[in-house]
Amino acid sequence: MLKKRDVNNFYENIVITHKVFETITEKNIALEEKHYDENPELKIEFQKKEKAKRLLPAITDSSERYIINKISDNGIKKIAINLFHDIHKFDFTEHSSVPKNREAVLKDETTRYDLLSKINLYKHTIYCAISAIEVCQKNDVPQVITDLVIILAILHDFGKHPKIFEQYKNKNDDLHNVVSAYYVKKVFREYINKDIHQDTYKQLIFTLFNHHKLPDTTRKNTDKDERDTLLIYLLNEADYLAREKEQIFIEGQEI
Repeated sequence: MLKKRDVNNFYENIVITHKVFETITEKNIALEEKHYDENPELKIEFQKKEKAKRLLPAITDSSERYIINKISDNGIKKIAINLFHDIHKFDFTEHSSVPKNREAVLKDETTRYDLLSKINLYKHTIYCAISAIEVCQKNDVPQVITDLVIILAILHDFGKHPKIFEQYKNKNDDLHNVVSAYYVKKVFREYINKDIHQDTYKQLIFTLFNHHKLPDTTRKNTDKDERDTLLIYLLNEADYLAREKEQIFIEGQEI
């Protein structure tokens, strides 16, 4: 059993140890600041790396749970869970988010291609879905639309996976967004009138088909047209935001 004197000595030692570490920390901070003051170019590089670290979250199972929990509709939530099962079944981590068959098109942006090709398809899918949540929150998008944008962000590059591409490609049009649309057209049939309405099913296909095209401003302006255009706009904003973060992240890592 500890005597009172021993207890006092124990806490005194803790205080002394704490002060020692506090002194070391202060000295380290002072040395670091002096080092960067003498080498400002290194400070800029350090700041870029720190910014890059903050831009993209670490990919964990909790990332998928976070995305799924941001979906309110139970039917769409179930679909998202099934999509993540497919993503793992096809192992999206083994494939680049920039397919090799696009390399020729991106010759003028070699650096950007080189950077983004280092982001695998799984990471880009996660980052795009998280960016979709951010974009919808920023724009005060209603939850019913947010649910659709999240599911579209998960789906939008399915056609980039080689096996999915071969299985769902169309003879007349083999662009990855078209393949993604055909994936939905076939796989999502079982969800119609159970988990999603038929109109929602058609909306998802339309958006995936057209999200790389500019909205057709010549169409008659109806509520449906505005909704379709909004989904394309929000999906493209999420994709663009994810790519910007990815590029800055890779650049920061490579300094």
